[in-house]
Amino acid sequence: MIESRVLFVTGAPGAGKTAITALVAARLPRFIVLDMDALLEPASLLAGIDLRRSEAASMWPAYNDLWVRLTAALTRSHPVLLLGPLEPDEVDAAPSRHMLGTVEWALLDCADGTRRERLLARGYDAPAVEDAILDADARRSLGMYAISTDRASPDETAAVVAKWAMSLCREG
Repeated sequence: MIESRVLFVTGAPGAGKTAITALVAARLPRFIVLDMDALLEPASLLAGIDLRRSEAASMWPAYNDLWVRLTAALTRSHPVLLLGPLEPDEVDAAPSRHMLGTVEWALLDCADGTRRERLLARGYDAPAVEDAILDADARRSLGMYAISTDRASPDETAAVVAKWAMSLCREG
């Protein structure tokens, strides 16, 4: 059995988190691998506002805490790898943070030009793209283990993430 751990892979929009979720899960069958985007639509319906919009910023801490609580519950039986935009300070500020043990962090990242191309292809407007680039720069300054998605396919990136996860979770 693998020692239960909590692993968060963060990244600004366009880093490739959603693109690799299923690929990482296939490589880590003993882990629970989740993407925070998975509940955005139903949570938005419950909240009555699209949680992706800046107008919903006051609700983001509650959404973050929902994921912290869910992650803590799932970690009781399996290691959990959560991909999402959370940062360490947001997790530490969550009311349910006490339910988690040690959290390990990695940053999924790409060059600003790559991010710009990806986000424009997804329909982001110019101000949202620039916000994502500023967000990425702020995350880089956190000094966490970084995984570049620039010159790697999603499968290659998933392999790196899986190797990182396995290096932190030992067989027991």
